[in-house]
Amino acid sequence: MNSANENQKGGILLTYSDNNQVWGNYARGNGNGIAIETSRGNTIHANNLIENDVGISISNYNFSESIIKGSKGVSIQSGSSEEVAVYNISEASKSPSLPGTNILYDNVLQDNRQDSFDDGRNQWDNGTSGNHYSSYDSREEGCKDRNRDGICDSSYSIPGGSNEDKWPLASDDAILSYRSRGLEGFEMKMEQRSYLPGSDMAVAYLTPGNFSGWAGIARANLPDAGFGQRDALSHQNLAGPSGKLNLKAPEQEGPYEIRMYNMADDPVASLPFNVSIPTITATPASLSTCEQITVDYTGAPGFENDWIAMYESNSTDISFINRQYLEGNENGTVDLYLPDPGSYILRMFQNDSYTELAESNSIEVKEYSGRKVIASPSHVAPGGTVTVTYWGAPASGTGIIGMYGVSRPDKFALEKRALGSKNCGRMTWQLPYEPGNYDFRMFYSDITSEGQGAYQLLGQSNGVTVG
Repeated sequence: MNSANENQKGGILLTYSDNNQVWGNYARGNGNGIAIETSRGNTIHANNLIENDVGISISNYNFSESIIKGSKGVSIQSGSSEEVAVYNISEASKSPSLPGTNILYDNVLQDNRQDSFDDGRNQWDNGTSGNHYSSYDSREEGCKDRNRDGICDSSYSIPGGSNEDKWPLASDDAILSYRSRGLEGFEMKMEQRSYLPGSDMAVAYLTPGNFSGWAGIARANLPDAGFGQRDALSHQNLAGPSGKLNLKAPEQEGPYEIRMYNMADDPVASLPFNVSIPTITATPASLSTCEQITVDYTGAPGFENDWIAMYESNSTDISFINRQYLEGNENGTVDLYLPDPGSYILRMFQNDSYTELAESNSIEVKEYSGRKVIASPSHVAPGGTVTVTYWGAPASGTGIIGMYGVSRPDKFALEKRALGSKNCGRMTWQLPYEPGNYDFRMFYSDITSEGQGAYQLLGQSNGVTVG
């Protein structure tokens, strides 16, 4: 392992140097932690690059490169005329490591002014693992780790070009959690915010190494001053720098706090939570196909992967029609619609499991017998989108819907789309950038493959204003 610290230009430099292994190095406080200039086929992995101006910088200064367009696409030639390597861009998506590609993975880029730069075409992961970027490893920075596999759920774009790390490494802060930091390193953390009455609570804590004290549950409206173990609904003595609190949620619903105190009953940290019984309510209880159902829910635990699903009545938990994650929200509203008549219910589950928390009232859906088209919202910015809901489409699948200026003749649609065989449905449309008034029209079409026939107007929407 090499250590390169506080060099003005760079810590480790590769220039016109190919097919090297650069791993296990430490570079701190340099201009560039690792700089790669016009060098190819190198593997850069397991390096620690900390507090540099740029953690890893890749630049191409080979001015003899040329681009040639041929019968098989575009190729890049690099090197002197005596020794030319040819790379076909059309092959880029087939091979993760074409000749000349530098591969970078499992590098730690921590607290650099800029973690990375790359103006060429290189591979910033090995197909299963990428790099750790302190600028992109937490939820606040856009990295979410919903399945807790240590990889961000979305890729990271490398500044300087079109490269991306498809497997950026996540920190613990990429997992949704609730924490409270007190003075001098006191901390409590839990992964849910709402608990069932009397349920077990899993709360991790950190304290200074020589700490002795206790933690207890209090109603949220009680003052800290004068609060002691005798006032706590439940409590646990603490000793040591870290551990778990083994507490039970109160039996009565409402807002509470877990409070941490030293032995003099001085508060050092607190963490709020709720006790509630989950509920789901769907309104209206009776509606027509493709009309919107509003689903109000309360008391979800607050895990990122809590979810609500729609079912046909009496279906098993695994036979859901569709589902929606609640993104850590304890209370909220979900809007749904159903294209088919029948009887339905909704169920709420905990943390990507089939642990059922609540079930809604029954929803009765009847087929709409008329014809109509509704566009919403009725006023959008230029290029904005609307949702168009339609009823009464031909069962034969010969229906179409078109977008028009409101005074435009039926045969001159701005855009047309075919409808399926279902009675109703929804579509999202992008409106023109030109200000004006637009509408949507539904037709029965008997146009043959030879272009003979006509359209029969079945329904016309409200106007939508663009501007």
